[in-house]
Amino acid sequence: MMERQHKFYRIFLYLTTAIVAIACIYVAWLYISSNRDWGFDVEWKFWNSTILWPALSVIGFFLQFIDWQHTSFTEGWVIKDSWGRERFVENNDIISWMFGNCLFPLIAHLFLIPCLYGAILYYIVMLPFALVNSLIPYLAAAVCIGIAVMFYKLSVNFEWKPFPFVWLGGAIVVSGLLLWLLSLATTLSFNNHKEGTTISSTETHKTIGIITVKTQKANLRIGPGANYSVYTQSDGTKMQASKGEQFEVLSIDGKWYKVLLPNGDGAFIKKSLCTKMKAYTITMENDSTSEITNKGEIPKSLNRVGTN
Repeated sequence: MMERQHKFYRIFLYLTTAIVAIACIYVAWLYISSNRDWGFDVEWKFWNSTILWPALSVIGFFLQFIDWQHTSFTEGWVIKDSWGRERFVENNDIISWMFGNCLFPLIAHLFLIPCLYGAILYYIVMLPFALVNSLIPYLAAAVCIGIAVMFYKLSVNFEWKPFPFVWLGGAIVVSGLLLWLLSLATTLSFNNHKEGTTISSTETHKTIGIITVKTQKANLRIGPGANYSVYTQSDGTKMQASKGEQFEVLSIDGKWYKVLLPNGDGAFIKKSLCTKMKAYTITMENDSTSEITNKGEIPKSLNRVGTN
């Protein structure tokens, strides 16, 4: 009787392991094939950082004392004698001496060297955040495969416990719950912005300028940040702007422009991917242009809602 029960348990174990393994592979595929951005909007220009770089520069000030090197220089001339031998003659001017031995070392140790250390530390800190976008899908896929392996190993041990099918059922529930939670991360949007800001073609709205895309490809997102998903068109494709394409700007949100799409929706594009905005104010109502102020012109090639 016991042997028959163990045989039935093994058959059921292999079937459930296969189902769990297929589910794990599916969730792993969701992560790897997902176009979602998992990283942060990293600012590579450290001088634009108003908090982190100055804070790291303070740390850099103290780091220079670990391997202290006195920074100074002496002005002078290199003179050749009649035998062709060179010798250095110092400039004994008091101003040159004060700059080379007092003022320059002071500037170097109080500003230049700490800022250099701060820049190095800044990129060391930023690099992991930049790698998150490419590493998280594969780490999550590895976790999914690990769930399948652990399910099988634990379930094999349950065979010799009292009520093995109860233990196996619990393992199935726990594994399924973990996979469900992991799969949610590929679909949920962790932000407070709407999935798109629709602007009716008959609605009055104002644009503040125009921008031109300067990179080969630029993602148009549903929110002002790299953690927001790329705008999806009605046919299910992710929307990207090409080099030279122009958009009307509705507003500015930090490092992002909110632009007007040809279908009337609003989307966000990063400032660094575009030329500097040419400012103007234009009021549109019922597909007609009624007012233009400030500076700038509307290019003839610019696509407008209801005109293309």
